[in-house]
Amino acid sequence: MTPEQNLWVSVVTQMFDDASKEIKKKVIKRRKCDGHKVHDVREPYILAARSWLNNNSEDFRFTCHLAGLDPEFVLRKWKEISVN
Repeated sequence: MTPEQNLWVSVVTQMFDDASKEIKKKVIKRRKCDGHKVHDVREPYILAARSWLNNNSEDFRFTCHLAGLDPEFVLRKWKEISVN
């Protein structure tokens, strides 16, 4: 495995780590945007990681390619982890 592939494997691994974290429902931070709208900003990196893994996007598939990983295998592993 090349150093570049190791780097991209680390990106996929970090996404698994972030997406696997529990969202604490009682810790909700809010901020005002656009002067009047209120958006929930609790752990956005967790939600972003889950979305990245669940949507099978072109970005996800290209990242797997750069890591030398089969996207279908990564998705299967994510589904196994996320169900438990």
